[in-house]
Amino acid sequence: MTANPEKALDRLAREELGLNPDDLGSPIGAAISSFIAFSIGASLPLMPFLLGLKPGVLIAAAISGAALLWSVRC
Repeated sequence: MTANPEKALDRLAREELGLNPDDLGSPIGAAISSFIAFSIGASLPLMPFLLGLKPGVLIAAAISGAALLWSVRC
């Protein structure tokens, strides 16, 4: 089995991890979705400053706290 590393990796992924390598998504798709999620998450604390709200730091802290609590719940 170890004479062919690609077959060995495929078999180990299927047996030990329970993954089917053919069903995994593409790295480009993972990178795009990760970028979009990070961009949305990073923009949340900036919203009060972009909107010109006076107590921006407090509102940004509240938005960040709410987003973190929501992400833990999901």
